[in-house]
Amino acid sequence: MFMNFIFLSPNFPKTYYHFTKCLKNNGVTTLGIGDEPYDQLSEECRNSLVEYYKVSSLENYDEVYRAVAFFAFKYGRIDWLETNNEYWLLRDAQLRTDFNITTGLRNMNIDGIKYKSKMKEYYAKAGVPTARYHLVDTLENGLAFVKDAGYPVIVKPADYAGRKGITVCRCAEELDAAVEFAASKSQSKTIIVEDYLEGLEFASVYTLADGKISLSCVNEKYITDDQERKSGLCEFLISPAASYNRYLEELDGKLRTFIEGIGAKNGVIFFQGMVTEKKIYVFEMGYRINGNNDFLVIDRFHGLNFMKMCIAHSLCGSMCDDISRDNPLYPEYACTLPVYAHGGTIGKLSLEGLREDPRISNVTVSGWEGKQIPEDGSTAQCVLKLKLFAPTLEEVVDAVKYAQRHIEVTDIGGKNMLFKPFDADCLLNS
Repeated sequence: MFMNFIFLSPNFPKTYYHFTKCLKNNGVTTLGIGDEPYDQLSEECRNSLVEYYKVSSLENYDEVYRAVAFFAFKYGRIDWLETNNEYWLLRDAQLRTDFNITTGLRNMNIDGIKYKSKMKEYYAKAGVPTARYHLVDTLENGLAFVKDAGYPVIVKPADYAGRKGITVCRCAEELDAAVEFAASKSQSKTIIVEDYLEGLEFASVYTLADGKISLSCVNEKYITDDQERKSGLCEFLISPAASYNRYLEELDGKLRTFIEGIGAKNGVIFFQGMVTEKKIYVFEMGYRINGNNDFLVIDRFHGLNFMKMCIAHSLCGSMCDDISRDNPLYPEYACTLPVYAHGGTIGKLSLEGLREDPRISNVTVSGWEGKQIPEDGSTAQCVLKLKLFAPTLEEVVDAVKYAQRHIEVTDIGGKNMLFKPFDADCLLNS
């Protein structure tokens, strides 16, 4: 099949090489654009691409535009352009508009997906609970909202930014700096202030196939507190979530109505939210394959791989599989253990003995000796991600502790860089 497919930032998240690899194996011309030097891409990523064009920064639209133009001149009309990353949604839409790429979102239909305030309007129509919010136009109006809502509040970019630019403000003295920080990570320079919700986070995934909607998983998320005022990163996920039955009763039907309301027919949509004593709230969504690689788990248990289905849709316009096999209640616990490092240069990364435990699967390494880790509160601080499978919570706890004992990351001076380890024992008390 003759098709030109540009994938921007093909190296992040690291596991996205699965997408370009499958496309290339099906005869698609896979073209990558990124700011990572070619020799620092993983071997799997390099092998999945026909050609790679390095730019100095993906933030520089003119550079990325010239890269797309080069590929269009060399290979002909571009059929698809994707990043699968919310941070670049506006830029992707602009490129599709400029190059008349008719697959994917363009400028005329991006607002409802990109902007949190617009998305909340769709949520309201479907009856989906969300946190109270204020779109900051002036600091004075922001302060008026906070006075009514009370501290703490969440301050973040109003457009999706990949969990970047988010601050938990607990007093008025912190608000000004939080607004400035959020604006620095917002492509549209717009800020939203929300109620701070107390509870346990969840992440759910829906697979869409030719108009049919299937709930594929409901993960329970544990968030690190090792980052001061920054919004914490996810340090552990487990599925099925303890709140699964309550989720079905309170939220599942409303989210299906929401999905129908935005006109989504094919692909993958994931939601993130908070389970509180009173309600289950939604605070984020993404119309893409999520970074937790849930497709690996679903494929393991049900032989249903929504990444391959999305690739099929790219190739022939149909998801090409029967989602009736889908079932979010797995026969055993499926867990993700991300491992984060504080800022600095990695001097040593050792995983000796880690893979010897059969409960540990799909070890994805995204850090290496000599790599510079930023201290920015984003997933760029993740150096490793593991999948764990076990029949009981006791086995899950034991597997997590085994993994933690066999992971060592130090800086060039020999100092430990790892976040404090996830307290797995809390799973037995939930």
